[in-house]
Amino acid sequence: MLKQELIEKWCQENDGFCADSKELDLKLHKWLEVATNEEQQILLSLFEFSHFFSKKKVFDHFMELYTKLYDKDYTLFSAIESQDYRNNSSHGYLSELHLTLKLSDYNIIHSISCFPINNMKYIRNVVFVDDIIGTGKTVTDFFDKILDYLYGKKIYLWVVCITENAYDKIEKYANKKKLEIKVQQKRIEKKAFKKGYVFAGEDSDEKEKTILEYEKRMWKTNSSYLLGRNNSQCLVSFYNDTPNNTLSSFWYNKEPYKAIFYRRKKEKPKWLSEREKDRRRRNYKRKEESYD
Repeated sequence: MLKQELIEKWCQENDGFCADSKELDLKLHKWLEVATNEEQQILLSLFEFSHFFSKKKVFDHFMELYTKLYDKDYTLFSAIESQDYRNNSSHGYLSELHLTLKLSDYNIIHSISCFPINNMKYIRNVVFVDDIIGTGKTVTDFFDKILDYLYGKKIYLWVVCITENAYDKIEKYANKKKLEIKVQQKRIEKKAFKKGYVFAGEDSDEKEKTILEYEKRMWKTNSSYLLGRNNSQCLVSFYNDTPNNTLSSFWYNKEPYKAIFYRRKKEKPKWLSEREKDRRRRNYKRKEESYD
């Protein structure tokens, strides 16, 4: 296990994760029970570099950004919408921000495409809030749909974390589309196995392979969440959830594996399952008809 002083240091730097160092020590023991000695040592080294963001830490960050924001009365606060329109973390944070900052109802727009485009001439800033930007694709795909709302405005992305790859992607996108986008984050996430970050360059690749095999053992398949969604390799969790960008070995929670970070189950309602069944039936029928 981690040395006592390291456990206490992690607890202090990640306030709100657990009651005290004893509780963290117990959580770590349960988390690593089924891992080999080699896997345990690698996971513990990774854990030292992980971060937990309490609600206070998240909204202290947003509050600090708000105090520095110019033209507050001419600002819209909105959510980054998913491709399949649904409630997501961005909507949740927007609602919390609304209450925390006591913003006017007229400045909070959950779906910016529902805002009258003619009213955009009165708007100077558009702020989008979220917990983490993993790949940047969701953001750029969404922005492509609402470009008419963004041209000529100052666009702010208020996030707690963003990966290095996503930061670069959004910067290039802004240049290409001639948009003024400012990413304001608390932390830039490096890939866990980036050479020289957690592990020395010569060890990093081997240790990555070891944890990849460990996660394959967990999932019993080539899951898209191996080493985090799309190989994001993040080491972060939030008070309300853990993103799928984080190494799945940190949040996978199915016997005999115990998670160190909590992740909510994203269960689909029955109506959505029925819709997907219908879609599969229609696709199958089209294939059959094409053979006739």
